Amino acid sequence: RWPQAEAAFDQALATSPNHGAARYGRGLCRHRQGDLAGALVEFKAALKGRPGMEAAARSGVLASAAQVQLQLGRGLESLELLTEAIVAAPEREALWRLMANSLRNVRVAPATAEFETILSRLFNREDVNPRALATAAVVVLSRDERLGAALEVLRTGRPTAETLRQACEAVAGSPLLLALLETAPIP
Repeated sequence: RWPQAEAAFDQALATSPNHGAARYGRGLCRHRQGDLAGALVEFKAALKGRPGMEAAARSGVLASAAQVQLQLGRGLESLELLTEAIVAAPEREALWRLMANSLRNVRVAPATAEFETILSRLFNREDVNPRALATAAVVVLSRDERLGAALEVLRTGRPTAETLRQACEAVAGSPLLLALLETAPIP
């Protein structure tokens, strides 16, 4: 069934090679048939073929590309695409769940303010287990020198009065660290 669908998209693309929806459809076919590299090529072409694509459609293509990247073991690229998808269509609940599920499988995090905001918002969602977010939160927080030191103090369990004071100051200035400490153990 998937090969026949792909053949139909091939025919459509023969007459209109930059047709974004046909590229996306062919990408889905390739993904379902296990051709991850081919699927990714098609998803990227779909985004290129329709730069003014409406937010909901764009977020769907980005989410599909993110899933392929995750399957290829490219966690950072996957999370970057999911971040872009959520920014494009924050009302799409499935994107938030996909991000939360993806975070369970990676030990990386994009170094963007948008990702940090999304991660903070995920901690407040009732349909997301905050423990799945802990590793990503630690990755993000460790990039900040003061927060990294605070996390190390908490991890080692050997705080001095000065390091404990610094950790408290760092915690007070970070909503993400506060959310992490309130809801999940330090991994």
